[in-house]
Amino acid sequence: MEAIIYHVAVGRIDKDLLQRIITCYIANEDYSEDLKLEIIHAISDLGNFLMAISIIFTNFVLIIV
Repeated sequence: MEAIIYHVAVGRIDKDLLQRIITCYIANEDYSEDLKLEIIHAISDLGNFLMAISIIFTNFVLIIV
């Protein structure tokens, strides 16, 4: 979740996307394909690509690179 918080703080993740992420987290559900793509689109650049992939595929156990 620390990686998500960072991207919210720097303005890459907006309120609507954050709400969808938190809803999945609270419901203990996997991210939908659409949500995964939105997260990647919101935070991806060459420096953050690995972080985006680790968030998507580990879901709740985040690897911060």
